[in-house]
Amino acid sequence: MTALPKRSRRALEMLREGCSYAEIGAAMAISKQAAHKIGQDALHCLREKLQSRGFAGLDSEGFLKSRSAQSPPTD
Repeated sequence: MTALPKRSRRALEMLREGCSYAEIGAAMAISKQAAHKIGQDALHCLREKLQSRGFAGLDSEGFLKSRSAQSPPTD
């Protein structure tokens, strides 16, 4: 997350805390639509960075999965 711009990190942090885009916009003095754009762009960037490092989403318990954990054992 440190590679993301400060505004993106703040939007993601507020999303993590359960804030709506309207609340994020109000806190950042921007429109709800601008907050949505910043948040969605940040989530997309974060997903790409995680995928490039070998993570493939979340498992059923909410933990990060690695690509190697998805492939069946080769016996």
